[in-house]
Amino acid sequence: MTTTNTNQTPLAPNVSVAEATALSKVAFGAGRMFHITGQGGGGKTSIFTTVIAEANGISPANVRVVNLSGMGPQELLGYGIPDSESRDLWFSCPEIWPTQARVGSDKVLLVLDEFSEWDPAARSLCRSLFQPVAGDAPRIGTHVLGSNVMIGLTSNRRGDGTRSAVIEAPIVERCMTVTLQPKLDEFLTWAVGQGVHTTPVYAFLHFTQGNGGQDHFNPKVPVPWNGAPHPCPRAWEATMRATLNQDLLDNPVLLGLALQGFVGQAAGLACQGFCQLVGNIVATVEGIKAGTETMPLDPSNQYAALYAGIRMVRREIADDPEAGVAAGKADWLANKMILSNNVGGELRTWAYTTATSNEIPLQQHANRAAMQGIGATQ
Repeated sequence: MTTTNTNQTPLAPNVSVAEATALSKVAFGAGRMFHITGQGGGGKTSIFTTVIAEANGISPANVRVVNLSGMGPQELLGYGIPDSESRDLWFSCPEIWPTQARVGSDKVLLVLDEFSEWDPAARSLCRSLFQPVAGDAPRIGTHVLGSNVMIGLTSNRRGDGTRSAVIEAPIVERCMTVTLQPKLDEFLTWAVGQGVHTTPVYAFLHFTQGNGGQDHFNPKVPVPWNGAPHPCPRAWEATMRATLNQDLLDNPVLLGLALQGFVGQAAGLACQGFCQLVGNIVATVEGIKAGTETMPLDPSNQYAALYAGIRMVRREIADDPEAGVAAGKADWLANKMILSNNVGGELRTWAYTTATSNEIPLQQHANRAAMQGIGATQ
């Protein structure tokens, strides 16, 4: 019996970023184009320009992203220019194409972005980008591409809140097609690399994702699409960057509006509640500092307490962070909170890196190895 999926098309295997990167090498090695589909905001284009390019030995300078949504065939072919002497017609070559004359045998990644949104006539012209006959060079019209150009495509699906068309079979048959399914762990690792993990939004996703069976990270787009803000990796990136601004975190009304404007009402309100928990737990943190209270047991409350403690220490040693740590002003944060027996190793390591990212030089603290999870308390 044949099964169909009317909400998520085309039917292609769901893959993580790591799997997509590995499969790109398989596709290019087989002489095929590599096609990543999936809902908007999942990072399809950025994956091509970063990890896939790097994995295939292509420098950032040799990555070309072409998006011709809303443009006609002539934007691909170039415009005809008559030769008055020979009476021939030749076509100008748009600068977007990595032609043989421009790139030679250099490794180049050409990404046809949002390909399903292109004009049907423009998509049809792209069939010549891959010729199944050995030895034929990829070309657009009369323009021959470089001999070592790898071609990637991105597209959205009809069930993802777009008006995207289904890509024609002759194109798909020249590709390996996968559906990107972003993984939270991969996204959080990326956020650390971008330096945006010091916001409470990071911990909201890390410690509350999936609670009660609720997916706040990357849920399916509602059908029918109503145009409301929707959580996805792209929206969470913007949310993290916005909440690096302490003034926004200190303004609960504006914070709530901003969060809902980025990721929608359900995810926005849940994230706002978590951010406010950070502010509400300050009294508990002051008790921990004074020795009258201990670290809470609930992971969400632990994070909120640690984040609030980091903010308090940062303010206390702002004038001279190194001298402040040397004078013991961060000892209560390190010994009573980060190294509390109630705090697990993963959260402990996170707290250490977050504190150092917030200009608290715990790398100079006597118990730095234990906080990093690489040694016992000294």
